This record gives sequence, C-alpha cells and structure tokens, in this order.
Amino acid sequence: MYKDSLEKSISISNALTLTIFSVVSSMYSSHHPITEEMLFNDSDITSFTNRREHNVIQDYALVAETNFSTHIPTSVKLFLTLQLLSVTKEQDDHFSSHSFQDLLILSEHIVDAFMTISHITSKNTARKILIREIQTQLKPFWYTVRYQNITVYEYLYHEPLFEKYVVESLNQLTDSALYNHLFPYGLLPEQISVLAMIFYNFSLSQQKETKLNILMVTSLPIYSQNLFKTVIEKNSTSHAH
Repeated sequence: MYKDSLEKSISISNALTLTIFSVVSSMYSSHHPITEEMLFNDSDITSFTNRREHNVIQDYALVAETNFSTHIPTSVKLFLTLQLLSVTKEQDDHFSSHSFQDLLILSEHIVDAFMTISHITSKNTARKILIREIQTQLKPFWYTVRYQNITVYEYLYHEPLFEKYVVESLNQLTDSALYNHLFPYGLLPEQISVLAMIFYNFSLSQQKETKLNILMVTSLPIYSQNLFKTVIEKNSTSHAH
C-alpha cells in the first residue's frame, strides 16, 4: 500500500513497528478511549487527513482490523499518519544536499535576472550574500511543494514594483528547466512578495546615504545652539549648521 500510493519503499522494521503500535494502541483505546482532539488541534487534523500518507493508513486500518479483530480509532490513525510522514521524510532527498545545491544555482539565476531587469548594481560580495538570502528563503518554499504543506504568510508588506521585478526575473531565467523541476507549480503570490522584500531591502542597502544639511537661524546662545546641533547629529544623518 505504501509503495503503490507513495511510490516509495518502507523497511520491514518500520512496518512492523507501525503494525505493533496500531494493534496495541487500539486495544488500549478500547478500554481507555482517547479522542483525536486530545492529541492534535483542528488545523493538524485537517492537515493530516489531506495527506496521501493518511490514505495509506486508512487502507491499512481496514486490513489490520480484519486480521486482528480490533478497531483502530481515528486518534490512532492520525498518530500513525504522523509516524508515516516521519518515515517518508527520512527517505526523501530533502535530507540530501543535491536539491539544496540546485536551489543555490537557481538563486544565482534569479539574482542575475533581477539585477538586469532592475538595473541595480552591487559589489560581488554583496551579490553573494543576496544569493544566499534567496536560497535560504527558497528552501521552505521548496519544502512546501515537496510535502504539500500550505504556509500562511501574515503581515506581508507589498512593494508592487519589486514584485513585478521578481515575476519578470522568473519568466526570464536562463535555466527555466531547473526552476520548473524544483517548483513545478511555480511560486505562490505570497512567496513572490517575500522574495520581493528581500530584493527591496537589498536595493535600499545599496543606496548611498546622503547627508541632509539643516540651517538653523536662532538668537539662542552658542551653548544652546551647540546642544541642538549635537542632539540632531547624534540621532540622525543630518548635519546642522
């Protein structure tokens, strides 16, 4: 069932552990009922029931109940789904460096395309830092695609011009095949906004700070003028004269 549904193999030890746990926990639950709400909150329950791993557990439960003459309650099925998710992730290449290396290459392409479109220039050291920042942000985006997990991004600040730059950069990538492989469904609008914020912050950091000169006309004594001057200069980029 695991192989047919997820196209992956499960070890005998993992399968045996899950089988023993499901039977023993079901027998325990028949004497001391445990509701799913005691183990998981509503959002967890919804998330688990939408996973393919849960479908495997549902099919497995029917077979186990017949062979062991027991009833596997919903709470146990949800817990088994969680365990099966752990098994799946341990096997996945999420824990290898290959995909992360691909994300680094993709990040370089995105940054290069963005620099061209936005006409922003920077030193090579700053560019490398930006590439790493983009890769760091792409990792959870990629993880979301791999495991069908929906992340809610709250309190996003939108910078339409930079969001437009990001979209254009993705559309003009030199290696679109790599992008399509890592993100077959593309990036969500919220994820575009997150990347736009990284680029927006980068653009601000590359701008030269200009001093603002303030001319104060006052009849205050010199020590009072100097006090005002010091306060202004210590708390801003302004120069008072």
